Amino acid sequence: MDPFQQYTGYTLLWIYLSSVLVFVFGIKQTIFISKRLGISQRKGILLYLWHTLFCIVHYLWVMQVGNDVLGTYVNSLNLSFNWAGQDQYITNIFILNFYRIFSYYLKFSLFTTFLVINILGNNAILLIEYFYRKLSINFTRNLKFVLGLFIWLPTLHFWTALGKDSLVILGILLIIYSLENLKKRFLFAIPSIILITILRNYIAIMVVSSIILSIFLNSRSIKQSSKIVLLIFAFSSLFIVFPIVNSFLFNGNFQNINSVLEVITYNARVTSMGSYSLDPNANFFSRFFAYIFRPLFFDVRNPFGLILSIDNFILLIISVYSVINFVKLKCLRLSFKKQISTFCASFSLSTAFLLSLSTSNLGLAARHKYMFLPVVFILILRIFNSAFIKNKVIMKE
Repeated sequence: MDPFQQYTGYTLLWIYLSSVLVFVFGIKQTIFISKRLGISQRKGILLYLWHTLFCIVHYLWVMQVGNDVLGTYVNSLNLSFNWAGQDQYITNIFILNFYRIFSYYLKFSLFTTFLVINILGNNAILLIEYFYRKLSINFTRNLKFVLGLFIWLPTLHFWTALGKDSLVILGILLIIYSLENLKKRFLFAIPSIILITILRNYIAIMVVSSIILSIFLNSRSIKQSSKIVLLIFAFSSLFIVFPIVNSFLFNGNFQNINSVLEVITYNARVTSMGSYSLDPNANFFSRFFAYIFRPLFFDVRNPFGLILSIDNFILLIISVYSVINFVKLKCLRLSFKKQISTFCASFSLSTAFLLSLSTSNLGLAARHKYMFLPVVFILILRIFNSAFIKNKVIMKE
C-alpha cells in the first residue's frame, strides 16, 4: 500500500488488522524460539517489545527523512518496475521481491512490513541472548551485568529493524549457531551463506575464509568426517561467491592485492562526507577506534549523535571492563582452542579491519559495525566462559 496515499473502508481496516496480527505472531514466534533456545520466555518477550519500540522509532525516522527502504517498498508495489537506468545488482532484485511479498501480495502497509522485518531482527537478538545465557552462567555478577548491557543497546535494535541488515546479521549468527553443533545444525549454514552472498557478498567472502581458517587451525579438535564436509562446503561456497564479489567490487577486473587496496582507498574517500566523518588519510588506529566508539560525547553535533554517543560509551565500558578482566584472569590464550572461537576471532577482526579502513562516515559505521560486533561479543563470552570453567576445575583440585 502506497505510504503517501490515504485509505478508507476495508483497506484502512486491513492496515490496522494486519499490523496487530503480525505483532501478535511475533510474540507467539518469540515464545516458540525462546523455548527452543532455552531462553527465559519473559526475557524473550521483553526483548521483542524493546525491539518493536525501536522498530516504530525507525519507521517514524524513515517517514521523516526518507531512505532506500522507503524507495524499495514503493517500487515493490509496481510489478512492472524493471530497474531501468539503475544497477541491477542481485541484492536490489532480492530485496525488491522480498518486500513485494508483503507490500503487493499480502497488501501490508510499510509499517506492517517493518513489523515483519522486526520479527527477523528480533530473532537475531534472541540468538545473541542464547549465547549470553549459555556462556555467562559462571560469570561474576558485575561481569554478567556489564556484558549484558550489549543485548539492550538501542542502536543494535534500531539497525536490525532494516531488512538487509536484519537478514545479514541473522545469517551470520545462524552460522555461528550451526558451528556450535555441526552434526545437528549444519543445514542452518547453507541458507545463511546464500543469503549473505546475495545481500553483502564481500561479507560472505569473510565468512567463508574464516570457516576455512578455523578448520585448518583447529584440525585436531574437529572430527575427520566433519572436517571433510566443512571443507567441501567452504571451498564450494568460495568458488561461487568470489566471482560475485569480483563483479560487484572490482567490475570483474580483480588482479591482486592492489585491486583490494584501490577499492578500500576509493571507498574511504567517497564516504568522507557528512557531519560525522573521518579524514581518509588518518592512521589506522585512530580510524579503528573511531569506527567502533565514535561519536562520543565530546564530538556530538545533533540529537542523532547524542544517541550514538550513549551507545558508543556503553560499548567502550564493555570493552575496557573486558580487557581488565582478561588481564586479571589471564585468559586470552584460551580463546582459540575451538573452531567456533577461531571463526569468531578471524571473522570479526578481519571484517572490522577492512570496514574501518574503507568507511570514513561514522553514520555508516554505526550501522555496519553490527555485522561483526555481535560476533566479537560471542567471542568475549567464550573467552570468559573458558576462564571461569578452568578456575572452577583448579579450585576443586
